[in-house]
Amino acid sequence: MSIRKSAIKGASYASAAVFAGRGFAFVSQLILGWLLDPDAFATFAVIVGVLGFTNALAHGGANVLMLQGADRINQVLPAGMRLARIFDLGIPLIIAALAWPIADAYGNADLAPMLWIIVIAIPLRLFGLPYRMRAAAQGRFGDVSFADLVQSLAQNALIIIFAWVGFGPFAFVLGQPLVNLLDWLILRKRIGPMKERSRSADPLRSLLKPAFLVLVSALGISLAVGTTENLILGEFASELVLAFFFFGYRLTAAITQVFGSGIRSVLVPSFAKLKSDEERMQAAGLKACHTFFFFTIPGFFTLALIVGPLMHFLWQGKWDESIIVAFALLLAAPMRLGLFLNRSYLEARSQWTTAAIMVWIDGILLALVVFLAAPSNDLITIAYAIAGYRGVSGLLLSLIALKLGGIRFTRILHLLAVPVLASLALVPALWFSEGLPGSNISVINSLLSVGIFLGAYALLAACFLRGQTLRAISAINIRQH
Repeated sequence: MSIRKSAIKGASYASAAVFAGRGFAFVSQLILGWLLDPDAFATFAVIVGVLGFTNALAHGGANVLMLQGADRINQVLPAGMRLARIFDLGIPLIIAALAWPIADAYGNADLAPMLWIIVIAIPLRLFGLPYRMRAAAQGRFGDVSFADLVQSLAQNALIIIFAWVGFGPFAFVLGQPLVNLLDWLILRKRIGPMKERSRSADPLRSLLKPAFLVLVSALGISLAVGTTENLILGEFASELVLAFFFFGYRLTAAITQVFGSGIRSVLVPSFAKLKSDEERMQAAGLKACHTFFFFTIPGFFTLALIVGPLMHFLWQGKWDESIIVAFALLLAAPMRLGLFLNRSYLEARSQWTTAAIMVWIDGILLALVVFLAAPSNDLITIAYAIAGYRGVSGLLLSLIALKLGGIRFTRILHLLAVPVLASLALVPALWFSEGLPGSNISVINSLLSVGIFLGAYALLAACFLRGQTLRAISAINIRQH
C-alpha cells in the first residue's frame, strides 16, 4: 500500500474512533450538565489547567520521537521507553508536592486530593505505551483507534457513574487509573507480546537533545490548549464565568482535541516515511492541508450555527451562558486544527527547534490575550477574544509552518481560498440571524442561517474551488488500482 493510501486509511480509522468517542463524550457532557453544578466544572477547569503543564511533559517527548522514527521502531523503542519512565515516574512526585500549594492559591481544598488521584494515574500510562508505538509504526491504526475508542467509552462511563453517586468534581478523576490500565490490557491483547530488544538499539543519550526540543515545544503547546485560559480565568474572573467558559470549551474540545491527537499519530509517521523525497513530502503536506480545510471548515461553521438551539434544548436553559463560548470556539476550531496538521509536517522533518519556537510564540500571545480579557469578567468579551485569536493565529501559523518546511509561498497561498470563501458565505447567514450570533436559541433562525451558509458556500466553491473540489474527492478515494 502506498504512503498516501496508508495515511488515508489510518486517518479513516482515527476519524471513526473520533466520531464514536466524541459521541460518548457528548452523552457524558449531556448527563453531567444535569448532574453537576457550575462550581464542579469550575474546580475541574483548574485541574485541567494544572495538568496542561504536566501532560506536556508526558513520556518526556519519547512518544513523539518514536513516532518520528517509525521506520526503525525496534532501535528507537528501548531508549524511548527509558526516557518515558524517567518522566512518568518523576512528574507525579512534583504534582504531589505542589498539590496543597495549588489548592491554597485557588482557595479550593478539593484540588489537592484530586491531584493526588492523578499522581496515581500517570505512571500507569507507561504500560500501554510500547504497544501503542509499535502498532503505529506498523500502520496498525485500527488497533490503536479501537483502544482509544474503548478508553473513551470507559472514561466517560466512569465519570457519569461517580457523578451519579455523588462524588461531585471528583467524578472527573476517580476513574482515570482504571482507564489507563484498561488501555494497556486492550493493546496487549490486540498487538501481542513485545519482541526482544534489538541488539542495535539506540542509546538513551541519542534521544536527549531532540527530546528536550520536543518538551520545550510541548510546554509551549500546553499554554494554548486550555491551560492558559483556565488558570488565568480562575485567578482573575469569577467562578461562574470560569464554569460557563469551561463548559462551552469542554463541549467543543471533545471534538477538536481528539482530532488533533489523531492528526499527529497518523501524519507524523506517514510524513516521516517521505523524508528521503523532498518533493513528494511537500506535495503530501499541501494535499493534506487542502483536503483538511475543504471538509472541516464548512463542517465546523455549520455546527457553530446550530449549537445555540441545541444546547438550549438539551439543558433547558441551564447552560445558555455557555452557548456564546461554544459558538465562537467552533468557528475558530478548523483553523486551529490546521496548526496541528502542519506542526506534524515540521516534526516529521525533524525541525524540532522551529516547531518549538512557533508554539511558544503562539502560547505567549494567547496568554497575553486571556490576561487582557479576563479582568473584564464578561463572558462574551472573553469568548470572542480567545476564539478570535485562536482562529487567526491558527491559520497564519499553519501557513508559516509550511513555508518553514521548505514549500514556496506561492504554493501555500492557495490554502487561503477555503477559509476566505467560507467566511464570506458566513456573512449573509449571520446577517439574517436575530440577536447576538451564538446566543440566539431560535430553531427557525438557526436552520435558516445554516441553509444560507451552505448555499452560499456551495455557490462560491462551484465558482472558485473547482480544482480543489476534485482534489479533495480524489484524496478520499482509497480504492486499489
